[in-house]
Amino acid sequence: MLGLKKKEKKADEAEKKVDSADVDVIILPASLDENTENVPAVAEEAHVQTEKNVALRDTQIESVTEEKVVPAKIYEEKRKDKKADFSAFYELARLLNTDIESFKDECCLFQIKNLMHRLGKVIIRLNVTDSELAAVVDNSAKLETSEILLSPAYLPALVRRVEREKLEKLNICALIDFPFGESTFKSKMTNVKDVIKTGVDGVTVMMPAMMLERDNLKNFKKQCRKISRSLKNRAGIAVAAQDLNEDAIKTLVKTAEKTALAHVTFIFGEAGEQELKFKFGTILKYKSKKVCFKILGNVMRPEAVMELFKMGAETILTPYADDIGEELLKRFKIKCLKLR
Repeated sequence: MLGLKKKEKKADEAEKKVDSADVDVIILPASLDENTENVPAVAEEAHVQTEKNVALRDTQIESVTEEKVVPAKIYEEKRKDKKADFSAFYELARLLNTDIESFKDECCLFQIKNLMHRLGKVIIRLNVTDSELAAVVDNSAKLETSEILLSPAYLPALVRRVEREKLEKLNICALIDFPFGESTFKSKMTNVKDVIKTGVDGVTVMMPAMMLERDNLKNFKKQCRKISRSLKNRAGIAVAAQDLNEDAIKTLVKTAEKTALAHVTFIFGEAGEQELKFKFGTILKYKSKKVCFKILGNVMRPEAVMELFKMGAETILTPYADDIGEELLKRFKIKCLKLR
């Protein structure tokens, strides 16, 4: 009995030694029975297991520490690389003796103007005031939009403003017989001659889609040829895109090429951006290398503009051209240009 008590005492001491180790979990071998004689071996095995668990914990701590340090190192390296990538940018700013913010503004504005070169302002609503026209002229000149397309009624006031401000680079174009194009062709041509006398840079004549039907096609070709000759390389036609099926689109493009029209403007009216993109995708199947395709629609967002350009649009005409320009100036915090 005395020997057994001594063995139990040693086992208790071994368990206390294991419990005192700084580990979360200890896996012991099978429990001791009352006749066991390998208490020292059990204690040793428990001690070894404890050391393994402690080592595993230290390894995990080191791993977590490394995970925290590595992203910091990567961030610092990327920051240095980014600064190195723009070293020429900073060097050029110093060479030109300008602060980096002004230089950034000028570079961003240059790219915005590249976009605006393919964007035109449309004025076709009623009751536009002279002050609104003046603001359109000033903003279009500052943003360098591709053109201002407007109803003939506004031409005299707008042309006077352009001449007064000496904005010869601004393209002023007239949209004849909008929105339906149902006037007689004689009336259309009278308007074309009148706007040419005012000194416009281009004309676009609205034509009804029914002119593309087989019975009207011969007459349509004659009319397109006369429009083309009225202002060589600067005259085109416009049609309601929603009224065109694929056969009509093919006929329209072939006629425009044969009669040497400078452009065809596809008018989308109140169509939303998604509907416009879908229809224009069909039109682009028949894109011409000889005739410029223009879109006239309610395109309001810079992102929508870029999506249409990626699709293949050459010029986008929208009532919101200056609004798009203003949004870009605000978004990229450009201070060197203010619009009215």
